[in-house]
Amino acid sequence: MKEEDFIEIGFEKEFCEDGAYYYSYEFSKQFLVTSCSDEGDWKVYFSDHDIQILTKEDVVNLIDILTKQMKP
Repeated sequence: MKEEDFIEIGFEKEFCEDGAYYYSYEFSKQFLVTSCSDEGDWKVYFSDHDIQILTKEDVVNLIDILTKQMKP
């Protein structure tokens, strides 16, 4: 995935103390968080779980599913 994908989906850019940055998307108390490898490949992780989401389509689908489940 590209950084532009995260911005388009609605992720927020967060900065670390050392100047590095990542993107996050918050659902209630759960998060989708990105990380970037040395090669510039961005990956998405679901909260504190070892679940890695690889495609933009899967990220959008997960956001849709979680958003629908959180509505009363």
